[in-house]
Amino acid sequence: IAYQGGGRRLGTQKIKEINRFAIDCAMPDITVYLRMSPEKALSRRLSASEPDRLEREKASFFERTYAAYEELYAQKGMEHVVAVDASRSIEEVSQEMIAAVDEKLRLLKA
Repeated sequence: IAYQGGGRRLGTQKIKEINRFAIDCAMPDITVYLRMSPEKALSRRLSASEPDRLEREKASFFERTYAAYEELYAQKGMEHVVAVDASRSIEEVSQEMIAAVDEKLRLLKA
């Protein structure tokens, strides 16, 4: 939704409608949103390997995509989403993800 609707400017609502048809309203119980500025995310990604087609997009594409992710995260009905500050070390991010998912699973079982 964020990449196509925001980044590609196709509209998040339009992509949501297409997805709703495709997934027949099946939604995950938990989604982890690795939250990081587009600049830092792209910098990390490019330091790992050669850029692919998507990573060669202009900065504005990634800014729109990030804005769409933030908009989606703020919407009502996104209680299944756990946001994790992904700008930190792998160890810190992993620990927070595990703790957050454990908590969501505990709540789901209750």
